[in-house]
Amino acid sequence: MNKIPEKIIRLRFESLYRTLNEAETGEMEDWMSNHPDSIDRLTDLAELFKDYLLAENYSHIDKKKAWMKIKEKASAPNKIRNNKVRLRWAAAVASVFIAVVTVSLYLFVNRTAPDMIGQIKPGSSKAMLELSDGEQFFLTDVRDFTVRNKDGIILGINKSNIFIFDSFPVEDEDGAIAVPSTITVPYGGEYRVQLPDRSIVVLNSGSTLRFPNRFNEIRRVELEGEAWFEITENKQMPFEVSTKHSVINVLGTKFNVSSYAEDKEEQITLVEGKIAVRNNWRAYQMSPGEHYVSSMENDNSTVSPANVNLFISWKDGIYRFQNMRLADIMPKFERWYNVKIKFEDEECAGLRFTGAAERHTNLEEFLRLIESTSGVKFTLVNNQIVISKRTR
Repeated sequence: MNKIPEKIIRLRFESLYRTLNEAETGEMEDWMSNHPDSIDRLTDLAELFKDYLLAENYSHIDKKKAWMKIKEKASAPNKIRNNKVRLRWAAAVASVFIAVVTVSLYLFVNRTAPDMIGQIKPGSSKAMLELSDGEQFFLTDVRDFTVRNKDGIILGINKSNIFIFDSFPVEDEDGAIAVPSTITVPYGGEYRVQLPDRSIVVLNSGSTLRFPNRFNEIRRVELEGEAWFEITENKQMPFEVSTKHSVINVLGTKFNVSSYAEDKEEQITLVEGKIAVRNNWRAYQMSPGEHYVSSMENDNSTVSPANVNLFISWKDGIYRFQNMRLADIMPKFERWYNVKIKFEDEECAGLRFTGAAERHTNLEEFLRLIESTSGVKFTLVNNQIVISKRTR
């Protein structure tokens, strides 16, 4: 059996999340044409690792089903046949390409539910970029690379924990039309994006941003979830954020939008500049230091002065809570730590907490802090955190 060169393995796996250039494509195709007996093995390794990566990074994937699929592929004729081969190749690829995957495939197969809340780690920088043609690129903070479309045109650069989209002119001489792109951040993730107009967006866990590769008369984006915006001023080209509940019009400003489908309220916090917010019932003009809250269920909306740090500090790595109900705090933890949390009774859900802690700390430290002041306890039951009254 011919040994597959490390560089060919690298190129095959990188082709899963970026378009190879002409030289790279030629090198890989030349090797494959000279080693036809190894093509199936190389393809199997790619599919195996892709299933593992998806199961590891995206919470909506059923990990058991993903692993069953891997085992089916591995047990088929002329496929990879045993755990040792799977482990050796998967570990080799992980070390070359995606350092964020620091556990071996063997540990993934034999993983059991954690027996301590202390094992639940905070989120990290990760996202998925999807182009209009369906091509997908995995974004992490451990590797820089250039994203090209199928025509070889550079769309942007992934650098550290930010994806920088190439800047396109307002009017295209070649008559090309704007095409949409989507960045999705899974539970347990966050990511920074520089849009084509150089505006900055920080996406929180469980959020999706849709936008064109070039802006025309209005810089329009769509948001599901939560994001911090730092908008480049351009009076001739206003910026517009659309959620399922509201439309936010700005010129150049800094603000935060939280609009998760599962939340009962949409919240917008303005730090600099001015914005206009309109929903199905009315429109509001906001000034710096104001906080907008609108019910997802009826026409109740308010704008009032607020301590903006309570709503924007997450982007700087700090959670701040002031007299906040545990029922409103826990969804934030569920998204960031990618865990399930439930209340044993409504009395616990209504308890309030004031405090602050670093966002990138382990979940256990947060929960112990809340336990020490609120009279509740947290236990891990069937891979779910249960909140109950503390008995003395």
